[in-house]
Amino acid sequence: MQYPTVTLFDPGVGGAPTTLNPHVVPNLDTYDHSIVNEGGFESLEVSFKVSTRAAARAYLQRLMCHVEATSPRGRTVWEGAVQQVAIVSPRGQKTTRSLSEMANLIVVRYKATNGQQAAAPSVSDAASIARYGTKARLINFSTTTAAAAANRAAVVLRQIAHPPTTQTTESGSGSDDGGAWTVTLTCRGWWDTLGHLLTSTSSTAPVATHTQALTLLAAYNAINPFFGLSAANVVATGVTDTSLIEDDSTYLEAICTKLASGTSALERVVYGCYEQREITIRPWAQATPTTIHYVQRDGDPHIRDPYGSVVPIWDVRPDRMVSLPDLDAAAPSSTVPMQGVGRMYIRRVRVQITRSSQRITLEPEDANALEELLTRPAGAGVSGVSAHQAAIERTVHRQAQTRFSRTNGTIDLGGGSITTGGGSIDTGGGSISNPGGGDITYPPGSGATGVTGSGTTGALTKWSNGGAGVLTNAVAGTDYVAPGSLSESIDDRVAALLVAGSGIGLSYNDAGNVLTIANTGGTVGGTGTAGRIPQWATGGADLQDSTLIKTGAGLLTLSAAGAATLTIDASIRLTGSGASSGDALIFNGTAFAPTALTPAAIGAIDGSGRAAAWGLDTGGRPGER
Repeated sequence: MQYPTVTLFDPGVGGAPTTLNPHVVPNLDTYDHSIVNEGGFESLEVSFKVSTRAAARAYLQRLMCHVEATSPRGRTVWEGAVQQVAIVSPRGQKTTRSLSEMANLIVVRYKATNGQQAAAPSVSDAASIARYGTKARLINFSTTTAAAAANRAAVVLRQIAHPPTTQTTESGSGSDDGGAWTVTLTCRGWWDTLGHLLTSTSSTAPVATHTQALTLLAAYNAINPFFGLSAANVVATGVTDTSLIEDDSTYLEAICTKLASGTSALERVVYGCYEQREITIRPWAQATPTTIHYVQRDGDPHIRDPYGSVVPIWDVRPDRMVSLPDLDAAAPSSTVPMQGVGRMYIRRVRVQITRSSQRITLEPEDANALEELLTRPAGAGVSGVSAHQAAIERTVHRQAQTRFSRTNGTIDLGGGSITTGGGSIDTGGGSISNPGGGDITYPPGSGATGVTGSGTTGALTKWSNGGAGVLTNAVAGTDYVAPGSLSESIDDRVAALLVAGSGIGLSYNDAGNVLTIANTGGTVGGTGTAGRIPQWATGGADLQDSTLIKTGAGLLTLSAAGAATLTIDASIRLTGSGASSGDALIFNGTAFAPTALTPAAIGAIDGSGRAAAWGLDTGGRPGER
């Protein structure tokens, strides 16, 4: 029996697909793939045998490896990644590793003790992310504290950050000698990985739905680079929708929900990931039901094209119209209902090949499959088509919804009460009324039977009578600052807060709204030359250069007990009070003072000669006698 060729490649950084080191899976025993109209390549499972334990165990390391299945003619018939590996020994012991329960980013939502919803900081495992890409897990916790919620996240991460390995024994018989090991690879299409990450958007800007899908895909790719970003296979939907995405939505849910609105021509949109991991968005084939892609006749084991040529089973795709001529002999026409007796829309294609047989199943739109009912986002997929899905959504919605009356915008409490838990009520520009006519008590538990009182239209109110449910006008200037006088109140308060200090004067002009701060201690100004000693200029307010210059590092001290003048000019003289003409500066033991030149002042004069030998000569001149 002929099989497609299944090739495994090495995983890239963060689980990104590569085409490195291709490894062809040998000697297939079974081959089973499915392709669906909403998602594209959906699942693939192959099994085969290897001769040694080492060869079998090597496949346990192949999780998140890129997988390609190609037809004998080299056409890609399926793409995805390995999600689970199971090996069975000749003795029947089964070992399994799977990504299905693994998560390496944990987000915990919980109810805080004050009743408000909260979220613990997310925790992640860097090594796991580097190998498999980011895969988030949302946990809804009960009423708890932030610390306990964070601890819960760390506990869960420690358990599931890496793929677990499980072992079971299927039988107790058999011999290991010469036996073969059976390997089963279970793979999922890359579209399935869009469920690995959570997203949300608060913007309500209207954007075309197909554009939003591409934007979401690019945002996902920035974290897990798994997809191609070409828009070559994207057809504009013509429908605009809000950009808002609810908290904790997966990228898969968000894209499916946006595209569920269909096209502006009121046709359904199908989408998915196919060759080269490129996204496809287009109107479904049933938009043109008379365009026939395949023909299936009773008793003919082959699927044929409209011209009668056999289509290999691995080349058959979903989102096609198949003609069933044995059920309707009439030629298809545009007047025949979209899915009449003689034609069928193909939602899913399943191909199964074993060593002894091959089989293809063309599945129609099955709106009642349990997995479809429980896993599709509300309003998307089979919602609205299946009566069972509608019943499930009604039940879930009924249990979760707040009680609303049929009058838009009115809340029917049904005799209950509203507790904000410390929060607030946003009326969205509307109002809260009491159509039942009952009492509104304030403060809670005060015993007041209602709110009473009277006031002036447009005036602010205040509680009076001790707050026992009676309202009256608030007084401007006493109970609140009137908006028109706010600036004046601020001016007066600032003027009252400021206190004048030494040399500072304050002047407040209340009428003119001016507060002046002035210097009352005079001014010090003027200019000078470096090294010159300053002196007060005329008027005593400014400084200017004096004629005295101090140079050198020595200390210069000028001291005067009284008024004194020191004049140094070309004649170099000292003047002062108490001096007479002819006086000399004589040190008196304390200071140099002006002194008359007398013998007593001068003292002895030292010299040589004969005593009393000096006198006047005959000419009256001094001489020796």
